[in-house]
Amino acid sequence: MYCKKCGNKLSKADKFCKECGTKVNEEVTTSEGVKIPESRSAAIASLVIGIISFIFGYIFIPLPIIGLIIGICQKGKHPEKTAGIILNVVSLIFSVLLWGLIIFLVAVDEPKNYESVEDHNGNSDVIVNDSDYDFDFNDIFE
Repeated sequence: MYCKKCGNKLSKADKFCKECGTKVNEEVTTSEGVKIPESRSAAIASLVIGIISFIFGYIFIPLPIIGLIIGICQKGKHPEKTAGIILNVVSLIFSVLLWGLIIFLVAVDEPKNYESVEDHNGNSDVIVNDSDYDFDFNDIFE
């Protein structure tokens, strides 16, 4: 790779030209002089996964986690990377809140006690025994 300003030969690790101080492009140049732009595939993948996880990630929690990891691992500053990371973080927060609420509501719901009561003629009824309401079963059949 060569400096675009002075033509000095650069190594892959150089961020600036040692001769003129020009910032090295993010593009890679082949031996024929063809410029290959930096790959944005991971940034775009993070964005796509972010959109999908924003819609469906509430069901499958690992989806926004995968998108977040892909976005963080992408090198460079790309708008797709930033948008993907933001969407995946928001999806992950909503997923955790939603599943936390579901688990809380299931855990708080008290099971009801059902009892079968039989009258003098042999007829039976199923009665919900609610702990907040106290009544005498014998009063029902009198």
